[in-house]
Amino acid sequence: MDVQKIDNFQPADDWHVYQIDWTPNYIAWWLDGKEVRRETGTVSVKDIRKAKSLFMNFWTPTFAGWGDDFNDATMPWYTRYDYVKVEKYNESTGQFEEHWQDDFDFFDDNKWLKSDGWGFGDNSSTFYASQVYVENGALVLKMDYPSNEANDESTADEQQWLQ
Repeated sequence: MDVQKIDNFQPADDWHVYQIDWTPNYIAWWLDGKEVRRETGTVSVKDIRKAKSLFMNFWTPTFAGWGDDFNDATMPWYTRYDYVKVEKYNESTGQFEEHWQDDFDFFDDNKWLKSDGWGFGDNSSTFYASQVYVENGALVLKMDYPSNEANDESTADEQQWLQ
């Protein structure tokens, strides 16, 4: 299955369930119970036995066509996670088994690392620990300028995207 474009999808309109199934044979991506992509036999699938990390953040791409419509004048922005559930794939049964779940009743420093002053290539974000917190049973990632004041002279490359 190739990547499926999801027309008129607005992630902020409601809660959504994002799921990744990663097995020795395939990786499948799901949105609200519908499979939207599958990779079989690729390098990514073959590397399944290597340790992986789970990242949650704002991604503000710097390449043309992806981040063209971002308007930082509307910040602060927020993303909220109601829960994260991790399951392990049991090769002998071919089934997923629950490993752990975080319902974000508190911020669990044993499970999560808050990035502070970190970013990555092709992304205009810099992540700050002060912008990550738990509120009303949800993990909140806030995106705003460090001083919480917009700089009218800033460019997209100068924007600080905070986590």
